[in-house]
Amino acid sequence: MLGTPFSFAFFSTLHPESSIAPHAAPCNLRVHVPLLDASTDPLQCGLRVGNEVVPWTRDKGPVVFDDAYEHEV
Repeated sequence: MLGTPFSFAFFSTLHPESSIAPHAAPCNLRVHVPLLDASTDPLQCGLRVGNEVVPWTRDKGPVVFDDAYEHEV
């Protein structure tokens, strides 16, 4: 991502029963890569972007979305 005004990687860890509150940002492109441990129930985890809920799964890749829309984990 050379030549971009800004680029970075941010890593966060969520413990069971935790969440990231609804928010939006001006970046317009966000990539979430869910890493689930063996004890995590993927049916209880996901990402909401606007009105769409994307469940985390072990067999699919990253989720790319426009973070100008309200989203939460």
